[in-house]
Amino acid sequence: TEGLAGVDSGRASVIRVAREQSLDMLALARKGAANLLAEDQDLVGARRVVALAQGELAHLPVQMTLQNLWDSAALFRRHGAWNDAARLLHQLASIDQEAEAVWKELGWVLSNAGRHEEAERALLTALQLQGEAPQWDTLVTLAEGTLRHHGCGNASLGLARADRALKAAREDPSDAARARRAAAVCSLCLSSDGDAAQALAAMPRVESAEGEQEEAPCEALLAACGALLGEGALA
Repeated sequence: TEGLAGVDSGRASVIRVAREQSLDMLALARKGAANLLAEDQDLVGARRVVALAQGELAHLPVQMTLQNLWDSAALFRRHGAWNDAARLLHQLASIDQEAEAVWKELGWVLSNAGRHEEAERALLTALQLQGEAPQWDTLVTLAEGTLRHHGCGNASLGLARADRALKAAREDPSDAARARRAAAVCSLCLSSDGDAAQALAAMPRVESAEGEQEEAPCEALLAACGALLGEGALA
């Protein structure tokens, strides 16, 4: 009897592994199909295929589900389908609530979707999980989101967040450029007499390979205002 039980257990294990492998291969095929549909601008079809893949992955180990959700969210993010990406990242965060990278990505996606209050909550959750080593890109996305949500109405908070991002940025100047732009726009907002000198001084210098300034500081500041405050912000 014990021998038969062992044989049955072994068969069940083989069947389970084979089933998981088959479903994994099917999920990979679905992911490829979703990518092709999205590249062909058929986001409706991509959504349908991703939904089918998720149903199949429900029978697989949770790690495969997490990876599929992350990859599918990245697919929709690349094509600017922000709400689709946010929906998948919400699912991912509900499964793995301690994954700060997921909360950070969710905040960025929600900010691009114009869902600024939700974005701020997600980014603050990411910062909490990052602990004593906050990441510069989380902080700068928070600063940018403050401007997009409140305009000049809460520029002091935006400036504080941009300053924190600058302190957390790595040595590469390109890492700090976004924070400097956000800080410059906040400085302009806070300038009571409309003096742009401090804001211009905060703007990052972007040089070409030949060492020449690619964009005049005033033009760069106007572009940053348009991006972070809206095209009609200075009208």
